[in-house]
Amino acid sequence: MRRLALAAAVLICIAVPQRALAACGHESVSVSGTAEEIADACRALDEVLSYFRKIGFQPDPNVSIAFWDQVEIDMFPQTYKPAGKESVGKSQVSGSYDFRRRELQVTSGRRQIRRDRSPWGIEWGQPIAYSILQHELAHAIVAGLLGSEYQKFAKAWHEFIAYSVQFAVMDPELKSKVLANYPDAKPFQFPESVNPVVYAADPDEFGVSAYLFTEANHGPGFIRRILAREVPFSIREFEFLWVD
Repeated sequence: MRRLALAAAVLICIAVPQRALAACGHESVSVSGTAEEIADACRALDEVLSYFRKIGFQPDPNVSIAFWDQVEIDMFPQTYKPAGKESVGKSQVSGSYDFRRRELQVTSGRRQIRRDRSPWGIEWGQPIAYSILQHELAHAIVAGLLGSEYQKFAKAWHEFIAYSVQFAVMDPELKSKVLANYPDAKPFQFPESVNPVVYAADPDEFGVSAYLFTEANHGPGFIRRILAREVPFSIREFEFLWVD
């Protein structure tokens, strides 16, 4: 009976959401989730940090990570400046990063939840959920590296960087499956193709083209040059002006 009770206690600890402060060996990182989810967060964080260290940065992560059954974000008329504006609705997403609060929310792939969305045509499950976690962590690390400059980068370029990092650290088997689903995908023809219209038209295809464009421009070194503002094209945010 004692052994059964001990086994039950271990299973409860694994399944019940917990909150780990100073998590993953970093004082300014916290993770909320089950023991398995916390382990996923720490492993993914190490992989993303390693990517940025290899291209010459020394990021000090400062982020609160939370795993949920589902994640919703508020939709605002403007991309980065919702202050003083009312939400125009909510949208369900696989994951999100709020740079103002340094909060990362991600839909867990370890809970028995059915999801209709299949990123890149891949059935929802732990592999794709883990890759999305890596994507959102890339956003969090970039926010720390850029500081006050974060908001000045165009949203499409933020997504470009996050997708490029995501594919670079993605499980090779998953990457092969994703690319096989996009046999006709090509790198962006011009940097100007990285814009909100192209991104909004098909975020999944945008991600594939972002990765291919990065690879065609010397891989991670291209991401380093973007972050260091050493590229000969604009990566600044701009707003559309609408006239009735």
